[in-house]
Amino acid sequence: MPGWSLPKPPIVEKDDLHLWLRMLFSSLVDADFLDTESFMDDSRTKLRAGFGDILTLRATYDRYMAEKFSLADGKVNRLRKEILEACLTNATNRPGLFSLTVPTGGGKTLASLGFALHHASAHKLKRVIYVIRRR
Repeated sequence: MPGWSLPKPPIVEKDDLHLWLRMLFSSLVDADFLDTESFMDDSRTKLRAGFGDILTLRATYDRYMAEKFSLADGKVNRLRKEILEACLTNATNRPGLFSLTVPTGGGKTLASLGFALHHASAHKLKRVIYVIRRR
């Protein structure tokens, strides 16, 4: 589009290029699917509307975490809580590309979701893009 200026992706290593290409391809495939869906069955497209904004989603997440994980009993749960706290502490960092490496069972999914929602609300962002790298 005229007037659009996109920054050059911060590609340093070949694995970075793979991530950006996959993200671009995924975005194009998703856009094509959604456009086709809208043309073929607009009623399905309308089902995708009406989701909460970032602040609402963050409040729902915080409430869920407070109810379900208020007690960090046991060694594994204490470690999960530390990982979550580290993610939430770093949520005010400047926007960019982030990664989280934690062993299986360490609570990556909920901790990274908390980071994403807190990060997005801190920087007044409207969306969260979550990519899981495959090795």
